[in-house]
Amino acid sequence: MKIKYYQLAYLLSPELKKEEIEKIQKDLISFFKKEGVLDKVEEPLKRMLFYPIKKKTEAFLGAIYFYLEPQKIKDVEKKLKGEEKILRYLIVSEKAPKKIKIERKSKKPEKVELKEIEKKIEEILKE
Repeated sequence: MKIKYYQLAYLLSPELKKEEIEKIQKDLISFFKKEGVLDKVEEPLKRMLFYPIKKKTEAFLGAIYFYLEPQKIKDVEKKLKGEEKILRYLIVSEKAPKKIKIERKSKKPEKVELKEIEKKIEEILKE
């Protein structure tokens, strides 16, 4: 089966303590490590919302990027719906990021002959 690349963005209740947020995030991370391949995790940060969600005007916004088989997305949704402290979530299928190879061309010092150096020194001394 073909594996796809996904992004999960989620909003957590603003009343949660740091320990509770970390616990929810660790649960999600362990779930994705077990079911698929975890790529990147963005720590939840407190954000103002443009409109109230479940009577909340603020929420912690976090994101997880992962690879997963498409038929397992329903399992992810079940897990997220079962978590009461997640106000809202969105799962988006994305193109997998390309790995960028950086090739560094090392500049090798050019070999200069002694005659050329002497010529330049003489030119400088003549001035």
